[in-house]
Amino acid sequence: MDSSQQQLADAYGVLLNKLQEYSNRINSIKGVNEDFVSIQNCFIDRIDSKIAEATTQLQNSLEDTVWDNLVIAFFGETNAGKSTIIETFRILLSNVRLKPRNLLRLL
Repeated sequence: MDSSQQQLADAYGVLLNKLQEYSNRINSIKGVNEDFVSIQNCFIDRIDSKIAEATTQLQNSLEDTVWDNLVIAFFGETNAGKSTIIETFRILLSNVRLKPRNLLRLL
């Protein structure tokens, strides 16, 4: 797993931990009647479904994402400078390919 994949997994881990923490906190509240317990269970079920959904999304992201390609899309009004910025990137990146040390200067 490369560093960007690890960062994604770590971010999802933080999210999953928070969701589990909220589920546990809600579950620890003592209900006073059936309506409260019913609402409490709805919250817990919803959080658990979000945990499952986030876990599935993480697995899909790690398995199905091409991690060594970057695609950038530009959109906007006419004459907003989209072509200019694309041409600037093309020139800068072609210079970087010729001189790899220049990559650090761009960052």
